[in-house]
Amino acid sequence: MTRSKAIEIATTAMDSGAFFRDLERRVNIPSDSQTSTDTTTLMAYVNEEMRSTLEALGFGVTVYDNPVKGAGPFMIAERIESPDAPTVLISTQN
Repeated sequence: MTRSKAIEIATTAMDSGAFFRDLERRVNIPSDSQTSTDTTTLMAYVNEEMRSTLEALGFGVTVYDNPVKGAGPFMIAERIESPDAPTVLISTQN
């Protein structure tokens, strides 16, 4: 994807309100990885919300159970636009 195409997609999402609709939907999904030991809601959030979004963007997605009991899952998403392009790693932690 070119830089100008990415800017066009982002601008359209902002101007149409799609970005804020997606954001509102996501923040309204109950998922508390900080204090909850019920991983059911976290797994649903990862699989039903984030997986579909990333796959629609062309990512291959794998979700792993956390070996730590009561801790949320791990999601690995990969998209290779070009083997010559730089690698970007995004990691979030609580």
